Amino acid sequence: LLLSAVGAWSAASFLAVLFGTSHRLVPALFASRVAVGLAEAANYPCQMQLLSVWVPHFERATFWSVVATGESIGTMLALLAGPFLNRAFGWRSIFYVTGALGAMWVVLFSLLTTARPEQHPNISGAELAIIQRSRPPQPPAASIPWRKILTNGPFAATVVTHVAYNWCFYFGLSWGDKFWVDKYGVKFTELGVLSIIPYLLLFGTVSMGGPIADGLERRYGLSATTTRKLSNSLGMMGGALGWLSLALVVGSPGVDHDRSHAYSAAVCLAVAVGMGGFSASAGYWAIFIDLSPRHSQVLLATSNAIASIPGIIGNALTGPLLDGTGHNWRLIFALAAAVELFGAIVFCAGAVAVDQRFEEPSSDDSRTEKLIPESLSEEGGEINTNTRG
Repeated sequence: LLLSAVGAWSAASFLAVLFGTSHRLVPALFASRVAVGLAEAANYPCQMQLLSVWVPHFERATFWSVVATGESIGTMLALLAGPFLNRAFGWRSIFYVTGALGAMWVVLFSLLTTARPEQHPNISGAELAIIQRSRPPQPPAASIPWRKILTNGPFAATVVTHVAYNWCFYFGLSWGDKFWVDKYGVKFTELGVLSIIPYLLLFGTVSMGGPIADGLERRYGLSATTTRKLSNSLGMMGGALGWLSLALVVGSPGVDHDRSHAYSAAVCLAVAVGMGGFSASAGYWAIFIDLSPRHSQVLLATSNAIASIPGIIGNALTGPLLDGTGHNWRLIFALAAAVELFGAIVFCAGAVAVDQRFEEPSSDDSRTEKLIPESLSEEGGEINTNTRG
């Protein structure tokens, strides 16, 4: 599925500009973005499924850190290479290059990996034994217990945290450029190296988060729940502090600052975005595999779908809120800080990194299963429907 998804979004990026003529270019690009979004929906759940079968249980946070660093690296490369490609070869070259890179990845991934370690021709017996010994038992495939999942308290707390994190993340992506132009009269990309500092910091925190969390478990005996809450609190409370600092730096509405003040704001933004790497690597994002090794991909897909809503609602609310408050960016950033802090508190209060055993029958199911055999006759195994008055 992951191969098909990456192949689909790579082809969509490539074909949109290849076949999009001048009068059909906008519809072609729009269709391409829709196709990319649909295909990318399979990305995280597939990664989580691979994690559940390939990675030793005691290295799960480290593995997720390694995977998540790819996003930071990709973002930085896109910010650096995109403008160069545009100037040197035209904007279409950006789509051609990204589509070609995706196609190359599909070829390499299909040649070098398998869905399960037991299927890989080059894995050593010792490595396979380590994975199998530390991996939680894998129950046979069964129907997804949706009712248990959707009514589970720790999962609900994780989803709320995911929503809060994405609110701030999508806000930064969607309104960042507008803020710099509106407040400082400068595009964020014109700030030079400061424009990639948030992603450099994000790369660092994502890289460190997983190994630190796994090290705390192995060396100091901390529980997975404790390490998840510590990591998530560091990431989201640190992010909230960054947003709050940004709110103080920008000043009151109607007070515009020159370009020199933009550098202070860029540092605050770097903290707000970059600290989230601890949450994304070893906090709420890593807890899905803890909640259910068997259904982790379903949990992640469900949470990610719900957490995409802030990308719609947040954008719809921010514009009117700015217009109604005279472009009060201080209020907007303070709201982002409050949302992220709220998510951190909910995670600390309700999340646990313990297998919820969704695949096991509930007490009502167990009681029913026990009642049926008691009504069977000993002779033929038929259900005894005879009654005595």
